[in-house]
Amino acid sequence: MYLLNRKFVGLAVLLTMLCLPLSSAMAQTVFGSVRGLAKDSQGAVLPEATVTLTNQGTNVSRTTVTNTSGEYSFTAVDPGQYTVAMTMAGFKKDEEKDITVETGATATADG
Repeated sequence: MYLLNRKFVGLAVLLTMLCLPLSSAMAQTVFGSVRGLAKDSQGAVLPEATVTLTNQGTNVSRTTVTNTSGEYSFTAVDPGQYTVAMTMAGFKKDEEKDITVETGATATADG
């Protein structure tokens, strides 16, 4: 009987240790994200376009490049108002202002 209780306690401790990391993984984030698709005036996607995300309150910018499908994304973005600017050689600069990023949400800005 003593051996059975000892195995049960050991199993309970093991399960508790395995479940602890799960609770921290489910914690809420304080960031949002921005994603979009870069297109020209004809609707064709723009691979390798430069996309700049600028916080309108702090004027801090981040830059990325679209993938072969014209898609881009910014993760871990502080909540606030943003401007997204897309540029590519041979094309007019496209800019979208007042994009709202909220905690835990993804804002979309297609160009």
